Formats: sequence, C-alpha cells, structure tokens
Amino acid sequence: MRRMWLLVLLGACIDGPGRQNWDVDASFRDFVAVAEPVLAQGCGNPSCHGTAERPLEIYLVHQHRLDDRDVYLDAPLTQEEQWLNFVRSCGFAFDLDNPADCSLLRKPLDPEVGGSAHEGGIQYGDIENPAYQALLAWIDGEEPQ
Repeated sequence: MRRMWLLVLLGACIDGPGRQNWDVDASFRDFVAVAEPVLAQGCGNPSCHGTAERPLEIYLVHQHRLDDRDVYLDAPLTQEEQWLNFVRSCGFAFDLDNPADCSLLRKPLDPEVGGSAHEGGIQYGDIENPAYQALLAWIDGEEPQ
C-alpha cells in the first residue's frame, strides 16, 4: 500500500501540467545535490518528519532510516531512501502556477512573510534564506549552484 501511495505522488510530479518534458533523472540528481541537504538540516528528527506517521516522511543519516538497524550508523543514505525522499518531496513541492506557493516552501517560512503554520516552527525567516532559495531553485528546475 505504501509503495502505491508513492507512485501516486510521483505521478503528480511527472504528469502535472507543464511537466510533460520533465527530466526525472536530472531532477532526482538535483534533489540529491541541492534539496536533500536542506532537508537534512533537521527534518528527519523522529519528532518531525522522521516517522511514517507524517505526510512528509524523510530519511536522514543518523536519524530516520528505511532499515531501523541503520539509524545510528554513519552509512550514507541508500539510493532507495534518496528516491523515497525525492518522491515524497515532489508531493509537497510543485505548484506550477507559482512554485513559491508550494507546501515545501510555505510551511517552514515565517507567516509574516507569506508562510503558513508549521508545527516545527519557523525554519526560514524570509525568502532570501539560502535554504529556502536552494529548495526554490530545485522546484523551479534551475541548475544547481
């Protein structure tokens, strides 16, 4: 059942309007290089997105892992864990009319500058925050810096 849900999320990423020619492999590589390190800054904590009970479940080294035996190991994420992070993030990342309106950017942004409520608190005080800008660049399909 869980894999079916992930396929639905990925389908939303790939088949959405304006994404017919989307290079999934390039976006995945850019996600691993640009977006995943941003998410690694704390999102995978078990009290946040490091649990299967959260809509945006994230795997991170030393935190939440696909195999519970890997939680405290220094081992890098497996390709499957990276792929699952990518697919799940896609489900929260794309608002094709205005990429800055997607949940992946708005939830952790300060509500005083356009963000929305986030149980994890404000992660980005403004849209100039480098982490916010890195996620926006990935969502917008820009080449990584």
